[in-house]
Amino acid sequence: MNAAELTIIKETPAESVYILVLWPMVQDLMEYTWFRKECILYNAFEDQEYHDSAYFVPIQRMLEVQVGDMTNHIKDDEPQR
Repeated sequence: MNAAELTIIKETPAESVYILVLWPMVQDLMEYTWFRKECILYNAFEDQEYHDSAYFVPIQRMLEVQVGDMTNHIKDDEPQR
């Protein structure tokens, strides 16, 4: 990458940058309350490589998951048995 490309990436708000997450890793993310609203199903066009059940996920959410932020996790909202 050149300096101009890196500058654009650095200045772009983290919530608008997405990363492609493949199956089966994306399966764990589906348990979060934000998943259906914020993630985008990957669709291959023409000569692009096809990935079954892959989603574009906001990189900000991936960072939250990496540090163990469980505040928007469905299981936390369920009553304990």
